[in-house]
Amino acid sequence: MGAILLVLLVLIVLYNLIINLTNITIIIKYCLGTNTLGEYWSLYFKNCFSLRAIYSSIFGLILAIFLFIILIPIILIRRILFAKKMQEYQESGSVFKYSNSQLPAGSTFYSNCNDYGFAINKVEATGEVAQDMEKIILAISAFGKENNIEINYDVMKEIYILSTNETIYAPLNLFKEEKNYPVYLLYDEKQIENYKKIKLMLADTGYKDTIYFSIKNF
Repeated sequence: MGAILLVLLVLIVLYNLIINLTNITIIIKYCLGTNTLGEYWSLYFKNCFSLRAIYSSIFGLILAIFLFIILIPIILIRRILFAKKMQEYQESGSVFKYSNSQLPAGSTFYSNCNDYGFAINKVEATGEVAQDMEKIILAISAFGKENNIEINYDVMKEIYILSTNETIYAPLNLFKEEKNYPVYLLYDEKQIENYKKIKLMLADTGYKDTIYFSIKNF
């Protein structure tokens, strides 16, 4: 009986560790995509640490600390190498510059994701970019699981525009059934106008299906 309980305990710990690893992977991709570690621990403790699964959480915390130490020099090097380039991209609108804001409680995103087969009713909008990105990824992942559709994603994917010799970085890219969907978070009129311009540029490269999540309906 004791051996069976031990096996069950080990299986529960492993199961929770696998879930933690999935969530940590999302956090790491976000940190690499934004070249910052500012949201690492807040996202980790919100999504990966639970007192109800204390043993798994302790092992996961040790892993998170190890990964955080590895990420520090990587992020610093990336910020040094890409700082000037990113500033130029942000000024041109090829990369969206986001800043956190506070939205009224109960705010939700308007989106055209249903037009491309992502049947998502609503996603809460907080104004905290990291949280909103996380909510969008989780909503799309849940849709994929419910419908047995494999959906992958990438953060800040580089897209080269041959016709204009420009490089665009989409905040989020979804991959569903061998199709790529650039995804943009829109918080103000300037970002909406930039999105409309970039959508036309992307259409010339073959990215005809571009998704937005906007706090304004347009």
